[in-house]
Amino acid sequence: MTALDTAVAYRGFRSHAVLAESAADLLPKFNLSTKVGFFPGAGGAEHCLDPSRLRLAIEEAVREVGGEPDTVLLHNPERSLTGLSPADGLAVLGSACTALAEAAADGLCRAWGVASWDTRPLAVVKVDELPRPDILMVRAGFLVGIDLLDAAAVLRRVWQPGEIWGMSPFGGGNGKVWDDFDPRPFLRPPCGGLSRTQAAFRTAFHLPTASSLAVGTDDPSHLAQLVQALGAEVDTEAVSRYLRALHGHVQS
Repeated sequence: MTALDTAVAYRGFRSHAVLAESAADLLPKFNLSTKVGFFPGAGGAEHCLDPSRLRLAIEEAVREVGGEPDTVLLHNPERSLTGLSPADGLAVLGSACTALAEAAADGLCRAWGVASWDTRPLAVVKVDELPRPDILMVRAGFLVGIDLLDAAAVLRRVWQPGEIWGMSPFGGGNGKVWDDFDPRPFLRPPCGGLSRTQAAFRTAFHLPTASSLAVGTDDPSHLAQLVQALGAEVDTEAVSRYLRALHGHVQS
C-alpha cells in the first residue's frame, strides 16, 4: 500500500488524529488524500462550502496529520448544490473550488480536486468556467447507475480534470449482489481463478475509466486479493456493450 484516502468527517471527525497516531513516522511515506466540506453540527454533521471554513479545515488538517496532504478534495459538494439554480450553483461551487485551488497554490497541499457521490447536480453547472481540478473522484463499478456514469462523463469532458479516481466499487459492502451477478465475463481469459468480487473490482476501473480506485476494508487479506486482481485484463468491448445495454434499458 502506498496511498491512503480519508476525510475530515470520518471516524466522528477524528480521522486525521487517529491516522497520525496509528501511522506516526510512517505517514509521510504514503500518498495522502483527504476531503473537506463537512463540519461538526448540532445534528452530527453539516455541509458547508463557505471558502473561509474550507480554508480553516485544510489548515487544521495540515496540523493534525503533521504535514501537507498530497491532495485535498472538496467532499460531496452536491450536498450544498441540490436545489440551487445553475447560476447560484456556479457561484457556490466556484468560490469553494477557488478556495481549494488557492490552498494548493499556497503550499497547503500538492493537488486539489472534487469528490462527488452524486455527480448529477455538478453536471448542470457550467464547470468549464471554474478552476480545473487536478482530481475528480466519483463512484465507480457495476452498482453505479447509468445516470451517474453519464453525469461523470459530462464532467470529465467539460471540466477536463487531470485524473479520474473511482470509489466504492462494492456499493458500501453489499456483498450479496455478487452471489447473483458474475462479472468475470468482463475479463479477458485467462482470469487466473479470480473471484466475482475481484472481477468486479478490476472492471470498476472502466466504469468510468479511472487511474485509481479507493477501497476500504478491515481485513488486510482483502487488499491482497484486490492487488492480485490488477493483473487481469478487462474486455473493454464487453464494457461498452454493457453501457449500451444500460442506455437502451433507460430509453425503453
